[in-house]
Amino acid sequence: MKVCVKKLGFDPVLHFDCMVADDGFRVRNVRYHRFVGDSDPNKYRGHRFGLLDPRLQKSLKEYLEARGINAELTTFLFQHLLNKEHSQYINWLRVMEVFSAKHAS
Repeated sequence: MKVCVKKLGFDPVLHFDCMVADDGFRVRNVRYHRFVGDSDPNKYRGHRFGLLDPRLQKSLKEYLEARGINAELTTFLFQHLLNKEHSQYINWLRVMEVFSAKHAS
């Protein structure tokens, strides 16, 4: 899960690479971009989040949580993805049914 935080009227962006975990989410790393779209693959990605000072880790996680990035959001996203996957699977089954009916001879 990628989370980008940008303050209205300002160019810089904080880009968090996160993953869903049992207790909500975990941050893998955080990057600073001078502007939206400043994502050169050769750009320094920073230290792995888990190697940062624990106080900085806590502060950045609280920063995200204050903006609604929390266990409730990750639960919602996970459920949404499950529903989407199920819907796509049902649609695929219907397409396969039509295909097999047309080619059954």
